[in-house]
Amino acid sequence: MIRVLKVLAAGFCISLGILSAGAHAAPARTRPGPPPQPPQETGFLNRKVEVHGATYRFQVYLPEEFRHDDHKQWPILLFLHGRGERGAEGMWQTQIGLPLEVRDHPERWPFVIVMPQCPYPNFWTDPGMLDMAIAALDQEAAEFHADPTRNYLAGLSLGGYGAWELARLYPRRPLLELRPGALATGRHPPVGVRARRRTHPHLALPRQRGQRGSGARK
Repeated sequence: MIRVLKVLAAGFCISLGILSAGAHAAPARTRPGPPPQPPQETGFLNRKVEVHGATYRFQVYLPEEFRHDDHKQWPILLFLHGRGERGAEGMWQTQIGLPLEVRDHPERWPFVIVMPQCPYPNFWTDPGMLDMAIAALDQEAAEFHADPTRNYLAGLSLGGYGAWELARLYPRRPLLELRPGALATGRHPPVGVRARRRTHPHLALPRQRGQRGSGARK
């Protein structure tokens, strides 16, 4: 009987040893880490802005070097397209003019570029459309920490008239600087813009051409 008990005790000890070794051999559980971050978005991005109860689709361009987490302040440029690119899908305005140049030579454009779209049959000189353009600019300037001292404005054809109108209506806003060669418009800027040019040398008037742009409002 004593021999049987000794055999059972020895077997029990062996079993405990095997279980203990297996427990130490099992891999330790680790806490799951944070999910991987999505790649940094740059290039042409879809955006929306709501103004006076209406939602407008538009595009914003971020240079490849842009990073959300470095808090670098980037220059920002508002581009107003021409008559033929009006619509509501938020894309046509990227197919001609400055956006096309950005696609061909992105290294030349280290800007955050805001490209709102004027819906048909409106014009950029309509007060509601100017409100929408400014709202889109302000929204993206806040989202992408734009430099308030380096804000620029450009317009193509119909958008050139809108650019002149913005310069006339917002004479004290530092974000509306018209640069040489960046603005295509009709024959004559508004009187308010011409008067502002005498006191604001940074407001550069482009060389005027003999004909109106193809997208000028008649």
